[in-house]
Amino acid sequence: MKGYALGLVESLGYVGAVEAADVCLKAANVSLIDCELATGGLVTVKIAGEVGAVKAAVDAAGTAVKKVGTLVSTHVIPRPSTELYKILDIQKEKPVAERREEEMQPVETGPLGKTEEERKEGRSSNSSFAAQHCKSEEDLRNMKVVDLRTLARQIPDMPIDRNAIKFAKKEELIDAILYCCRRGEN
Repeated sequence: MKGYALGLVESLGYVGAVEAADVCLKAANVSLIDCELATGGLVTVKIAGEVGAVKAAVDAAGTAVKKVGTLVSTHVIPRPSTELYKILDIQKEKPVAERREEEMQPVETGPLGKTEEERKEGRSSNSSFAAQHCKSEEDLRNMKVVDLRTLARQIPDMPIDRNAIKFAKKEELIDAILYCCRRGEN
């Protein structure tokens, strides 16, 4: 843990502690260790990281807590002793268990990086979608754009990106839904 620090921000009330944790994590490259509730409304937020980052995060949190609640105290312990971790009930990171070679067998993938099972599932989900949700072009044109977007999000392998669906026009949505329906029927 050489070069690491422990930062503590103590506030009166939970809202101040949540604000402290949020500001700490946004202000610097630190990790949230714990948020400890004590009696009397005292809440302590514990963070860890590089010494400079923890100092910056604790300073920013102290300023932010003063705006939304009552700041009791802040403190940074640079390069804490390993004995301190016993008191704070902080577990050191455990090494990731090594996987056995049989667990890490390569999976055969086809074109587009999909396994054979995923391709079969995709086909069956498309055909089940086509059987359940495909409507005529006239029915789709009578639907509201909001309903078309909802329908489009339910379609697996939709040609329009999920994030672009909310900006798609009615004509684009209808064309994409009809394309998926025709593809699912084949």
